[in-house]
Amino acid sequence: MADELIRNTNVEIQKQFKRLPAVLCDGTAGLHMNLVNIPTEVKFHFRIIVGKNSFSVSHFQNGDLQIGTAEGIYHQLRGESRAAYVTHLKDLRSCMQTSKHSVNYILYGKGNSYFVEEYVYGLTDTSQLFTFTVQSNILPFLTVSNQYIIVTNPDLRQVVMYDFASKKCRTCTIAPTLWVPYFLPNDELLATTGEDELRKHRKNYRRHTPYPECNSLVKYRVDDKGLTQIWSCGDLPYACGVSHDSTGLIYVSTFRNRTIYIISPCGKKLRELHSDRLPEPAGQISVHGNKLAVPDWEKGEVIIFTIN
Repeated sequence: MADELIRNTNVEIQKQFKRLPAVLCDGTAGLHMNLVNIPTEVKFHFRIIVGKNSFSVSHFQNGDLQIGTAEGIYHQLRGESRAAYVTHLKDLRSCMQTSKHSVNYILYGKGNSYFVEEYVYGLTDTSQLFTFTVQSNILPFLTVSNQYIIVTNPDLRQVVMYDFASKKCRTCTIAPTLWVPYFLPNDELLATTGEDELRKHRKNYRRHTPYPECNSLVKYRVDDKGLTQIWSCGDLPYACGVSHDSTGLIYVSTFRNRTIYIISPCGKKLRELHSDRLPEPAGQISVHGNKLAVPDWEKGEVIIFTIN
């Protein structure tokens, strides 16, 4: 059932993404502003309390939220300030989640072992897809396209690729080392990275927090040969989570300095948005309409902002 659902591609979303104005990739800032409203602020809307360590959020198409925490997965109905606990996983090192065509994918860790599972919302049974091991305390993240699951393993400078068609995994060693990945609707991959900082954390991981100091966003083409770089955007201190809106603008959260970076579809940094209400550190974010959901890594909260 899950295999059938994942192949029902959301054609309309892909069409909207491909119809982006070409001028978004032009170097003229004035033309950007004429065709696309680049946000000027993020304004606090409300807070969702979920308990222990919120690592990631993802929106369903109807605006509902899934929240990955150290206690498992929570589900928040659109507009409500409370979230319901929907999984029964305990004593987790971390738990991330994402969804694709009504199928949910969970990445969770116990000790040094990590597991990727899938389940259909409303059903309790899960299906384990693959496992892997992480030795350092840098947490891996996952993202899902129509063809692949990508999980980063910064520990080994690798990504794990699971192919839905073949139901097989392969690992790709890649530089720069990737941390938080994010598939766009056209199945191209974005990921935050920071080679020197990640290497430093691998060397002395026991003395460091589980989030490295990334400073770049990289875009890749993904196929059966692996990852091919398309562009790289630097000067993004403390880059962490990634999302995008319906115009194709890319949003990058930070785990320090309470900032959201706005990036064009062709990798140009357009603007920095600052707010004292942004969590520090922030995890994997999600944009839906004019709402930005940002998980607070340490406090177990998700903050909802209005994008203006």
